Amino acid sequence: MFTQLDNIDYDKHYSISDESSQQAFASLKGVLGNRLKNNYGVLLEIGAGTGGFTKGLLTNIKVNRAIVTDISPKMLSICRKRVLGESHLADDVIFATYSTGENILPSNSIDCIIGSFVLHHILDYKSFIRKSYDLLKKDGAFIFSEPCYKFHDALVLTMSEILETLIGEGDNSEVDLTRLSNWIHELHFNLKYVGDQDVLSGREDKHLFIRSEVENSAFDVGFELVEILPYGDPDAINQCLLSYLPQLDLSHIFLQKVSNLFDLYHIKYFGLIEREDAVPAYVFFFKKKMNLFSRLFKNV
Repeated sequence: MFTQLDNIDYDKHYSISDESSQQAFASLKGVLGNRLKNNYGVLLEIGAGTGGFTKGLLTNIKVNRAIVTDISPKMLSICRKRVLGESHLADDVIFATYSTGENILPSNSIDCIIGSFVLHHILDYKSFIRKSYDLLKKDGAFIFSEPCYKFHDALVLTMSEILETLIGEGDNSEVDLTRLSNWIHELHFNLKYVGDQDVLSGREDKHLFIRSEVENSAFDVGFELVEILPYGDPDAINQCLLSYLPQLDLSHIFLQKVSNLFDLYHIKYFGLIEREDAVPAYVFFFKKKMNLFSRLFKNV
């Protein structure tokens, strides 16, 4: 199968390294605390890519068997080299191409299903949540970090006003203005068509998540414990620019102007959303407890 991400040097474009992998794990662990156990029997990673999160994950927790998957054979082969370069990682690591649509895994066989910013690539993510519930054993955990709709809505409004101001100045390069405008348009497109599978099916980034909708989806399939945790610091909203804007190849002077204006304008829009939503992403933590009462209730 093919993904448009195969066309780029993914590690270089997203600054993937062993150090960034460790940081990614530490960041997730900081949000989850003891919810993320120190050891698992069978762990399934979805959308591992080139292993940017995998390496940190398997270095810091003990896993008897890790099933590492991605839709792209090219990226999975890079991931394999990165992970198998360390002999002290999981006792048994399996690599498999998997789009979440194939029925290749038995029910009640997984202790933890985890992914780092991958659920938003899955067109019918609600079906995947349902499938994950079936795959998990009792006390199994579903852990995914994903982008927040309300944050990005406020971000688009802020950046649109910034763009208008910079155009009005008249002394900025057309290249910088175009790149910033295109980025705003891309974000706005996904916000405008949120939930429209016909429109979003051909895009790599398909979803931005609304807390209440994800909660309802998780409860509907049977998860007894559903937590949606803020992933980021609502008091440091401008930090998101450090991950987004450098990818646009903007000139240094223009980038500084954008940052300065962001500090001035963002409170106008971010002040209208709840603190839990004033972060770039959430961490979804669902647990399948399946005690006697819940099993009877689910059957009914």
